Formats: sequence, structure tokens, C-alpha cells
Amino acid sequence: MKHILCVGIGKMGQLTLDYFKKDKTIEHIYVIDPKFQARSTKRITWLKNFSQLPSSAQIDAAFIMTPVSAHQSCLEQALKAGIQNIFIEKPALQSKKEFQAVLPLIQNQKIAVGYILRQSKALQDLKHFLKQYFHNGFSLTHCHVTYTKPYDFSLKHINAWEECCHPWDLLFCCLNFKKARKMTVRQKKLINNLKSGQTVAAKIKYELTFNTQKTNLNIFFSYLKPARKREFIFELKDNENHSCKMILSLDVADSTGKVHDKICIYQNNKPVYNAVYPAYEKLARQIKSVCRYFKTNKKEQLHLFQDSIVLQNIYDNTFGFAKNIDEKKIIPLLQSKNQNNR
Repeated sequence: MKHILCVGIGKMGQLTLDYFKKDKTIEHIYVIDPKFQARSTKRITWLKNFSQLPSSAQIDAAFIMTPVSAHQSCLEQALKAGIQNIFIEKPALQSKKEFQAVLPLIQNQKIAVGYILRQSKALQDLKHFLKQYFHNGFSLTHCHVTYTKPYDFSLKHINAWEECCHPWDLLFCCLNFKKARKMTVRQKKLINNLKSGQTVAAKIKYELTFNTQKTNLNIFFSYLKPARKREFIFELKDNENHSCKMILSLDVADSTGKVHDKICIYQNNKPVYNAVYPAYEKLARQIKSVCRYFKTNKKEQLHLFQDSIVLQNIYDNTFGFAKNIDEKKIIPLLQSKNQNNR
């Protein structure tokens, strides 16, 4: 691929753009962002919108990294522009209605979705060890997931699905926990200590049963806590009551500020395996994986796009209430009482 289009220069957009800047095989990069001010160079052309994209531009791949509210519009414009290879950040779209509007436009195009946590080497280790333990007679007894993320004041909104689709993707699509016999959803205290301004948190708890195995999935949205946490704990036992605990921790900062992915395994409460990987490698692996997919001849498959539809159906049918956080009450309090906590 020689000509790339990047749409949206936020955090992930900037990281992706920086990656392509270093790739000497990329001849030209078109960048669309209505708010970003930069001068075009011989290698990079900055544009305000799709209408400014030259008709002569031969785009090999488009990377859409705007806020999720703009995904549908950007995806439709990229499809109508005839771009055959399109990457779009997670979650691909906001609702089943948006998927239904976009699907008729997709012909032979390849669409990839940015579930970047799948690219963690620690996750690959976890999948390998889970498979080995299942093969040796262990069965899953509990799964606990904690996903905490500070509130991003730049977004000016609270989107529960945008935050929790990562753990749902890893459970349902990547780790193949798809056959849930029963789903129970419990919404606990949505806002804690809001008046004090000390801790503002939205807490939503999902409980699932996979056959006879109960899985607790806890999603915490902590808007003022500085640290984030992505932790998956899998507890297993065999017929002789031997226990195993596997802990997957993603994007963990150490004392030096470096961010790592980790996996720890305990058997009968004794540590038997520990591995640490640089977390920043996930982005490079994701881009390389997507580019390899774009270069293949498999036009009949949509890379992770079908998984996005599956997750969207689960969310819309079962967890739609999580959108109903009363932003009118929360946002003014966050902004007025906690300006210094940004």
C-alpha cells in the first residue's frame, strides 16, 4: 500500500499517523480532520472533510479514527468514494440501526475493526494456557472482569458501550465464550458520592451463566480516579479439586511509567507462570495485521466486522439501558466542581 487516508486525529489517530509517517513504503498520506490545523507537505496532505479529497487520489486504505458518533458518516463516505480497504476504530458503529444502514453499501470492500486488545501477546498466552488446562480436565468456575477508565473531559459525554465493548469482545469473540445459557444484568449504584466530589463512578454489573459456569463481569466507569484497570481473572478446577487462577492485566503502568501487559498463573495458590510484554507493541501488531488482511484476496470476509455486529446485537437487546446515564445531571457537576482534576 502506497497511499493512505487517515480520518480523525485524536489519540489513536495521532498514534496511527505517526506509525505511517515512519513507514518509508507509504508514498503519500491524506489526513481529514476539521479541527486540526497543519500545513500540507510533499508527503502529507491535510484536508477539512471528504469533499476536499482530490478525485485523482488513489487511496489504498482508509483509517477512520473519529469519535464513534461520526463513524457511520465517515464509513459511508469512504464506501461511496470507492475505497476498497477500510479500517474503523472500535466500536464500529453505535447501534443495529446504523449497521443496517451501512450493510447494503458494502460490496467487495474489506472492513477491519480496531479491537486492539486482541493484539496483546499476553492474551495469546492466556488463550494457549486456557486451552491446555481445558484439555487436561479443568473447567471454568468463575470469570471476573474489572474494567476501569477515568472520565475523559474532552469527550463531553458518557458512552457506556464505547468503554465496555473491549472486555465483551475478548470474552465473546476472542475467547469464544459465546454460548450463554442465561444472562442476568444488574445495574448497581450508578453514581457514588457525587456531591462530595471525591469519587464519581458509574458501576454496572453483568452476570452470565455459561452452562453451569457462572461468570461475573464487573464494569466500572470511574470518572475522576486517575488510574485505569483492565483485568481478567479466570478461575478453574478439575475433578480432583485442584485449582488454577489465571490473571490477565492489560495496559498496566509500572513505577517507571512504562506500560505493560501481564499474565500470571497460580496453581493451588502457588505462582507457576508470569510474563510481561510491552503494551505499546499492540498498535504496531494491529496495523500490520490489518494491512496483511487488506493485501489478501479474501474479499468474502469482513475482518472483525461480523463480530462487531454480534456484539452490537447483544448490547442493544440486553444492555441498552447502560446508555441511559443522566448526563444532564452528571456533566455540569463534574465540570464545575472538579475542574482541577482534569
